[in-house]
Amino acid sequence: MLSNETSIQIQYCRILCIYFMIVVHIPPWLEHAHIPSFFEPIKIFYYDIFSRSSVTALSCISGFLIYFTIIKRDWLNVVVSRCKSIVVPMAFWNSVTIIFALIILYTLGKPLPASNLVIESSHFEVVVNGIFSLNNKPAAGSLAFLRDLFVCVLLSFPLAALIKRFSWLVLVAAVIVHLTISFQPLVFRGTILVAFITGLTVAYSIGHLKISIFLRLLYVLGLIVVFLIEFSNASQFYLYNEFKRLTLSLVLIDLSYVLTKFRKFKWLLWLAPSTFLVYLTHELVFMMLWGGWVLVFGNEITPQYLAFFFFIPVLWFLLIAITLPLISYFPAFLQVLIKGKVS
Repeated sequence: MLSNETSIQIQYCRILCIYFMIVVHIPPWLEHAHIPSFFEPIKIFYYDIFSRSSVTALSCISGFLIYFTIIKRDWLNVVVSRCKSIVVPMAFWNSVTIIFALIILYTLGKPLPASNLVIESSHFEVVVNGIFSLNNKPAAGSLAFLRDLFVCVLLSFPLAALIKRFSWLVLVAAVIVHLTISFQPLVFRGTILVAFITGLTVAYSIGHLKISIFLRLLYVLGLIVVFLIEFSNASQFYLYNEFKRLTLSLVLIDLSYVLTKFRKFKWLLWLAPSTFLVYLTHELVFMMLWGGWVLVFGNEITPQYLAFFFFIPVLWFLLIAITLPLISYFPAFLQVLIKGKVS
């Protein structure tokens, strides 16, 4: 059984992970933008250190959670349930993104990635990849994570059976495959599947997400190494990215556990139910807000841009948390389209 403490820890972890995952999707997209010197440390902290690691942490707790679901329900029931809660809203918001991009293209003449996808692909490819992300990234590129997560759910039953028989050896095998062969095209990012298997293994073998003192010491040392390398431009050692993701995942999971011990942070749990809808909508909303920002301030990263970068994600979290109760009055089918479940 999942303890109440672990359940609350997972809610905190979701909030932290989703925040770091959406921040890096704020235009003008830090991976490709010209980064002025004053913004470089912020880019390193968010994009280079915490963003990708938060994906790993969230994948791990997803695997941990699914274990406690599959021991009580049959495979078909779980797959249908997760199809409804993951695939349906993913497809809906990809469709909305495509419609928005086409409106912008035909009214303002400005192409967006989603409109380019429609123009350059057949109708079949738009549906299969642009909406359902079968073998390529979807219209809202960040939602490819949900596609990979659903694939992990499909594999969860056989994986759990193997873990019950071979325990941690399954995780070792998964790491070897990831490093030497690849899990593509099964999943776009092999680290998601490896982290998911880690969560399954921890759930079966340990049953909680408390970090031991020994692991805490290791991740503190690892964190020092990561920050030294990232902020000094030192050369990266072999498997550094995997080391970084593991270290920061432990940090996020342990920080979530620490938050459960302080009542003064309990108000953050108010945001927990909104995390999924925040993630589903963030790329589209940030694109819309960026269009307005560019009209007034231009598309360069300036000191004024800091207000946009730091304020918009927090604002969107708050707005979703406030409006989420109103969505519960929508027809059931519309609730499923928007957020994957009926309140």
